[in-house]
Amino acid sequence: QGAHTFEGVTLVLAGLIGVTVEDTADPVATGSALVDVAPGAPDAAASTLAFSPPAPAADGVSDVVINLTVSDVYGNGVPGRVAAFGADLGSLVGDVWEDPAGTYHQLLRAPAAPGTATVVATVDDAPLLEGSLTFAADLVPPTPVTAQVLDVGATTLDLGWTASNAADLSGYRVWWNTSGAAAADPVDVDAGETDTQLADLPECTWIEARVAPFDLAGNEATPSVTVTARTAQ
Repeated sequence: QGAHTFEGVTLVLAGLIGVTVEDTADPVATGSALVDVAPGAPDAAASTLAFSPPAPAADGVSDVVINLTVSDVYGNGVPGRVAAFGADLGSLVGDVWEDPAGTYHQLLRAPAAPGTATVVATVDDAPLLEGSLTFAADLVPPTPVTAQVLDVGATTLDLGWTASNAADLSGYRVWWNTSGAAAADPVDVDAGETDTQLADLPECTWIEARVAPFDLAGNEATPSVTVTARTAQ
């Protein structure tokens, strides 16, 4: 009976722990209790910082998930802390969330140009881990679109096309030329548009036109099938 102090006991598992105490006196008596053991302080060596996907493209629109798992020296997750992230390339999006307990996340928006970001993770305003994330050059162009002639006048041609579904679409490039001639300077159209008018064309002349979407990295799709129309006289 009474209170007893046990020194030199190390509890390595956090959570509800069953503890049994045995009195070896005669007669032998035992007692047990549930002890709620809190995790220790965050430990950098036991914690991890990772990225998903681990090798993203620098397309200016994709998001990378930063994953910080905070553990104490015994590998117990450390929940309920205030985690924050910093990055010197790309832009952080939204708030930090915790799921599951002890693992913290935030989105990092890819830059439009390739490079390597240094990501710093802090917990309760104290630096914990630092990692590097390389954004590779985006070399994948948008898929081609389909063009069509909407209207034709004496010196104008109205051209339309199907909208591109590229998330990193920057715009559309309209290539055109008179039949048999070299291509004229292309016309760039905003990403939100799906038609344009070619003006100041020669009268009574066959015009050939093609449309190619291009993305933020400058990748240009294969031009559409050429459409032709003859300006009026």
